[in-house]
Amino acid sequence: MHEHRIGTREEWQVARDELAKLEAEQAKRNEEITRT
Repeated sequence: MHEHRIGTREEWQVARDELAKLEAEQAKRNEEITRT
């Protein structure tokens, strides 16, 4: 089970930015797959 912790707004923003980058990369891969 996940252990939740409290973080700062800055920590949240860094994690969110990383996630957004990964999501964008995944969307690009999915688009490439559907084109082939």
